[in-house]
Amino acid sequence: GSIVGIRTENCGQLAALATGFARTSGWMVVFLDADDVLLPHAAQVIRDASTEDALVKLHWPMPEIDDRGLAIGSVRPTEALPSGDLTAQLCRLGPEGAAYPPTSGNAWRREFLERVLPGPVGQFRLAADQYLAVLAPFHGLVGRVDEPLSQYRRHADSVHSSAPLDERIRITNDHFDRTAVLLRTLC
Repeated sequence: GSIVGIRTENCGQLAALATGFARTSGWMVVFLDADDVLLPHAAQVIRDASTEDALVKLHWPMPEIDDRGLAIGSVRPTEALPSGDLTAQLCRLGPEGAAYPPTSGNAWRREFLERVLPGPVGQFRLAADQYLAVLAPFHGLVGRVDEPLSQYRRHADSVHSSAPLDERIRITNDHFDRTAVLLRTLC
């Protein structure tokens, strides 16, 4: 395959995912954040682990790396990743009721993305991964791979991580509130 650059006006993360998705053709799609790393064996493992038709999302743990690509020793998410039918769990526990990795730690089935994108781009300028992770269980099964297929780069220029604590709390609460409204509708 080849890499094609697409330049658009900055309309947020969910709009960027929808724009990129429109240029894909595979039956499973990974959105790789610009600063993260997809490991060389990822495509093969995703293909082999995504054979069940009911599977709409496949996720895996992401070891964190620093600016130089060196392992920090932590993994995202910190909790064990669930698999199977997660709808009851999400309806009972809310938007944070099932752990999921950041954007680059997920593969999505094309049919699912066709149903939910472009989505409410104005509401999910950030945290598009949360929008997709909450919707996925209501469209099919979630699968898990226990080995890392990508790495999460933690750096000082991250919009969320580099913000002051009160701003990070505000951003986190805003994401939770928007996703709770979405989940309330689904449940």
